[in-house]
Amino acid sequence: SHLQFLFTETPFVILGFIAAVLILAGVGIGAFIISEWINNRLVPDRPIITLMVILLIAGLQTLLFSLLASQNRGNRRELVRTQAMIKRSQK
Repeated sequence: SHLQFLFTETPFVILGFIAAVLILAGVGIGAFIISEWINNRLVPDRPIITLMVILLIAGLQTLLFSLLASQNRGNRRELVRTQAMIKRSQK
């Protein structure tokens, strides 16, 4: 229940942290790939390149989804506030 409350109140914090971890992992693997390329030891058929791309794309998608969730939370709060104001004005 605490995790559900935290997610509904601050989705950007949770999803932003997950996105940061994914992006940092992708950047770390990318740094390794660049060091291999500089030392002429990079094999083009390495699956690690695919992993780097997948991590970076997943991190970016998670970050964008967290921004949308944050906007949705703000819109929901505004809707509840407006509904309460309308109820008060009808009494």
